[in-house]
Amino acid sequence: MERTRPGGRAGGGCEPLRSWHRAVAGLVVGLAVLAAAAGSLLLASGRTGAAAGPVAQTQLRDEFGIVYTVLGFVQRLYYKPVESRALVQGALKGMVQALGDPYSIYLERGAYEEMIQNVEGRFSGVGVNFTLKDGYVTVISPLPGTPAERAGLRAGDRILKVDGADLSGLDSDQVMRLIRGPEGTKVVLEVWRADLPQPFTVELIREMIDVPSVEARVLEPGIGYLQVTRFFSGTGREFEQKLAELQAQGIRGLVLDLRNNAGGLLDQAVDVAGHLVPEGPVVYVINRAGKRQVYRSQKPQVPLPLVVLVNGGTASAAEIVAGAVQDWQTGTLVGTRTFGKGVVQSLIRLGDYGGIKLTTAEYYTPIGRNLGGSGLDPDVAVAEAPPAPPQPQPIRFSREMRPGLVGLDVLALQEHLAFLGFDPGPCDGVYGPRTAAAVKALEARAGLRADGRADAAVVEAVAALEDARARGEPLDPQLAKALEILRSRL
Repeated sequence: MERTRPGGRAGGGCEPLRSWHRAVAGLVVGLAVLAAAAGSLLLASGRTGAAAGPVAQTQLRDEFGIVYTVLGFVQRLYYKPVESRALVQGALKGMVQALGDPYSIYLERGAYEEMIQNVEGRFSGVGVNFTLKDGYVTVISPLPGTPAERAGLRAGDRILKVDGADLSGLDSDQVMRLIRGPEGTKVVLEVWRADLPQPFTVELIREMIDVPSVEARVLEPGIGYLQVTRFFSGTGREFEQKLAELQAQGIRGLVLDLRNNAGGLLDQAVDVAGHLVPEGPVVYVINRAGKRQVYRSQKPQVPLPLVVLVNGGTASAAEIVAGAVQDWQTGTLVGTRTFGKGVVQSLIRLGDYGGIKLTTAEYYTPIGRNLGGSGLDPDVAVAEAPPAPPQPQPIRFSREMRPGLVGLDVLALQEHLAFLGFDPGPCDGVYGPRTAAAVKALEARAGLRADGRADAAVVEAVAALEDARARGEPLDPQLAKALEILRSRL
C-alpha cells in the first residue's frame, strides 16, 4: 500500500475554484496535523502517524491536480449549480471507500458526533452491533436489554433492509443513520438468517440506550460472575469496582463473560486485562511503519481461578482481553471461536466536516498472534444453546385431536409442541404419526396416559409446561461448563 502523504496548496487552477482549493487544501493539511496528534481514538491513544516531508507533499499536490481538473469541469459544465460542501464530502467518502476496508469510513458531522456518543455508551436506537462482512450488514451482537435483543436478533444475522430501503452498497455510517433515530419511533428490519428458508421482518421501537458496560452477581456460593458488554470510557474503573464488590462477598472463583462484546476502547481493555494477568504485555500494536507499541498490565493480578466465556460475537477489544488471558494461561476460555478482528481504528476529527474512522494499526496478543480473520479458539469448545422458537399464542381446547385429523387447531398444537422441544414433524395442520409420537412423549412427561390423542388434559399439560418454562432460567451450556470447571478447582 502506498504511503499517504498529507499536504495541500491554496492556489492554482481555474479562477472559480479558489474557494474549493482552500476547502480541499485545508482538509488535507488538517488531516496531516490530526493524524499526528490523533485527538480521539476508538481503540488506541497517542500518536498515530507523522506528517510527510516536502517531497511527499509535492507528490501529493501533483496527484491532486486531477481532482482540481475534474472539479473545474463540474463547476463550469454541469447543467445545474452544485454545493461545494457536497462535493468535498463526496470526495472524502470516496477516498476512504477506495481503501476497501470495512472498518474505515468517512463520517459526516452528525454521524461523527454519534460515534463519540457510542464511545460514551449512550444513544437512541435499537441496540445492535454490526459490521460489513462479505458485502452484507452482519450482526456482531445485540446489546443486552435492548429492542434488538428482545426481538431475538443474534450474531451472524444479515440485515437486508431498513424500513424497506435496501442496504446494498451502503457503508456502515449510512446503515447506522437508517437504523437509529429519535426515541419512540418505529423501525422495521428485514433480516436473513442462515437456518431459515427465507428472510423475516422485525418491528422495533427505538429507545434511549444507556448501556451499563459491566454487570456483576454471585452465581452460587464462592463463584462470582462479571459480564462486560462493551469497553466504553470508564469501563476499567467500573470493572474494578464490581470485582471488589464480589470479592467482599467472599468469591473464590470468577466467570468473566465476554460473549457478544463487540469491543471498544483499547485502553479500557488493557485496564480490565490488568486484573487478570501478571504485570507484563497485554497487547502489541504495530503501525504501517513497523513501530511497535506495547500496552502492559500495571495492576495486581486477582488470584482467583478464572473462566472466560467467548463466542462469535466476541470481537476487537474483547478479543484482546481473552487473548491475553489465554496467552498468559491465567484462565480457561470456554465457548466458540471469536469474531477475529485484528486491527485498530482511530477517530480523527475534520472540524465542521465531521471525521473519519481509519484503520491505523494491527494488534497482536502477548505471544504475537494476530487474530484478523481467524479469531481465538476456546480452550474448551462448547456450542451455544439453540435459540428457542417464538412462543405461540395460548392454546385452547375445542375438540379431541387424533391421527388423521386436519385443522388449524392441529397446527396450533404442533407449534406448541415444537416450542416445548418435542418433534411434531412439519407444522402443517395434519395430525400425522410424528405429531402423535410427540403427544405421547408429552403425555409421558406429564404423567398422563400415553395414547397419542390430544384431549383437554393434554392441552392443560401444554399450558402448564409453558408456564414452568417461562419461570425457569434459560439453558446456558457454556455457563454450565464454566461452573463445572470452577467447582473442580475450588
